[in-house]
Amino acid sequence: MILRAVELDSFGPFVRRRFEFRRGLNLVLGPNESGKSTLMEAVPAVLFGLLDKKRYVPWGRSSQCRARLHFETAQGAVVVDRDLLTDEVSLHTTDDLYQVGMQLEGKASPRGRSQEREIYLDRLEDLIGFRDAGLFRSSVFLGQGGLMPGFESDLAERIKTILSGGGDSHYDQVLEELCEALFEVTRVNPWGRDKNRPRLLEQARMERDRLRDALEKSRGAWQEYVQIEERLRSLDSERQQMRQALSRAEVELEQRRRAEPLRKERTRLAEQMAECQRQLDRIRHWQASVVRLTDRLGALFQAGSQPDIVDLPRLVGLLDRAQEELARADSADGKEVPRLRGKRFDLFAGLLLCLCGGGGLAAWSLRLLQDTWVPGAGWALVLAGLFFLLLAARPRTDTGQRPAPEGSAFAELETLFQVPAGLRARMVLNRQEIADILARLHECQGALDVLPEPEMLEHDVRRLAGEVAVVDERLEKLNVQPDGSGGDSTRLMEDNLARLRDQVAALERERSRLLERRAELAFVAEDRVVLEEELADKEQEVSALERRKRVLTLAAVELRAAVRAFQENYLQRFAERTGRYFGLLTNARYQQLRLNADFQVDVLAGKGWRPAGRFSQGTRDALGLALRLA
Repeated sequence: MILRAVELDSFGPFVRRRFEFRRGLNLVLGPNESGKSTLMEAVPAVLFGLLDKKRYVPWGRSSQCRARLHFETAQGAVVVDRDLLTDEVSLHTTDDLYQVGMQLEGKASPRGRSQEREIYLDRLEDLIGFRDAGLFRSSVFLGQGGLMPGFESDLAERIKTILSGGGDSHYDQVLEELCEALFEVTRVNPWGRDKNRPRLLEQARMERDRLRDALEKSRGAWQEYVQIEERLRSLDSERQQMRQALSRAEVELEQRRRAEPLRKERTRLAEQMAECQRQLDRIRHWQASVVRLTDRLGALFQAGSQPDIVDLPRLVGLLDRAQEELARADSADGKEVPRLRGKRFDLFAGLLLCLCGGGGLAAWSLRLLQDTWVPGAGWALVLAGLFFLLLAARPRTDTGQRPAPEGSAFAELETLFQVPAGLRARMVLNRQEIADILARLHECQGALDVLPEPEMLEHDVRRLAGEVAVVDERLEKLNVQPDGSGGDSTRLMEDNLARLRDQVAALERERSRLLERRAELAFVAEDRVVLEEELADKEQEVSALERRKRVLTLAAVELRAAVRAFQENYLQRFAERTGRYFGLLTNARYQQLRLNADFQVDVLAGKGWRPAGRFSQGTRDALGLALRLA
């Protein structure tokens, strides 16, 4: 790009002014505030526009602010015309034969993003090689004082800028920005001590851990919430069953309490009926004893029939009178009993002698005994036995054979027992046994006299049995067993009812506690989906920050390595090239330069090296130009 002319129609202090430049180096000279800097700023203003449009508004009443730039490139002459207020721009190119090559008109605002601006910048890039105003200023454009950097403070930065190829940034600044960007991401310093405060990555990791903990708690709360729901359903079922059992127990207890008087009444009736039955059993027992005793009497009397049990008082009275008569007879005739006993002896002796004699004759006839005296002795014993039998059978007119007088107790006993005769003798012979039987009969009569009538007892038993049946029917209507355990069963039911009530109360307390816990967990469990989404976003953020950390760390490491390689290899060559240009610009007065590690420039003057800041302004401008040319 070779600048040929600048036309300022209305730009700052210039109105309809044209400045032409010849080939080669053109020097613009003028007093202070004469417009030198304004003239130089017009070049990038025409090419790229102005961000601060008020700075170069015409000094007067003109409403326009226009400028035109003429320059040459390898493709021909180029004319760029721009309205700096509206950013309306036109670009025309012509070749060496003055043939129009390209025409472009449109609006290209430095802040705009229109299609026209992009087309204009593309055409401009094709012509001069770049499309950025900052790059133009840093690489090409030299304004007032642009050749003279601040040697005390800015020279090193300018050298870095020149070597980096841009006016707005250089590798040291890039490295610093990389480190700043890295330490915005993480507090970990790969080249030294870590930072104190956590940065984006650590904060994101802490937030991720917090979200993980919260999500874990939420999931645990959700699981507990589901378990509580299942337990509540189980509790509702148990509570319903328990209440039903409690209702049944209360109804049953109420029925049992209502049945308690009926049960007591039945117990009383059963006891009365049992007492009547015991008395009937006793009566039957004594009657059976009377029957046995009368049977023994009949056997002793050799009776033809037995008296009825209803004749017991008469029988006892007759036996008492008979015993009294026997007692009077014993006092009147004390020999009657020995005679009777002698007669019985004759009978037994005769039978015994006949048996012995008959046995001996039978043994002799069977030749079991061969003695000769055996037959004689046998017949003698037989004859003696017959004699005793005749004595026993001889009739005697004694007291025992006399018939009982009419109306005596013996006569009534003979009639009662249907004994033909000999009752008195039999009573005399069995007097003691009959006395024992009579004593037992007296005992039976006394017992039967004190007991109620059997018919009355049987009537009472039937009546009580009917009343018991009625009470049992009433108890059956109340679903109560008549033969239950009574008070013990009621107490057991009361204890069971109290236990059921305690269980129901415990279930109610547990249900209330679970409902409160479920309400507490509901808020935590509801955040589960939101927490999962936030955790997923935070995981992506952490992953992106980790990638950014790795990229920034790698970029910083690579840039540091490049800087070290640059300082080791390139600085000396750069100093040599700058020295050659510096020698040309100073007419070989100064030809050697030295760049230190901190990019400070030393110039060989005479026999020693002097810092560049100690030279004159012209020398410093020449050094600045040499640095840019290098």
